[in-house]
Amino acid sequence: MNNSEWREQFLETVLNCSSEGKDAVDYIRARKISVGIKRARKSVGAFWTLTNAAYLNSAHYSQESSLANPSAWTLLLHEVRHLQQGWLTALSIYGELDAWQYQLRAHKKITGK
Repeated sequence: MNNSEWREQFLETVLNCSSEGKDAVDYIRARKISVGIKRARKSVGAFWTLTNAAYLNSAHYSQESSLANPSAWTLLLHEVRHLQQGWLTALSIYGELDAWQYQLRAHKKITGK
């Protein structure tokens, strides 16, 4: 599967997982945010960039595994939350706490755990 096919399948999966997923995908599409999978240090699950991109870490996720893993979906929600916050807030302790709480609430809603 090529990157654009995976991206569309991944975004559709996230869109259909919860209301938070729909909001995140709407934001991604409206702002033309790049979504992909890239290598990062092992302690990172996903990351965002100042150039309006959000990536899952290839050390933990592949195209196939990300489509079936609620943790991958909610990691995207976490990174999109940072992009919505703006870089100043996103880099603050408050911004990280807010993104983690948002991610964990969504994960519980999606999985029931």
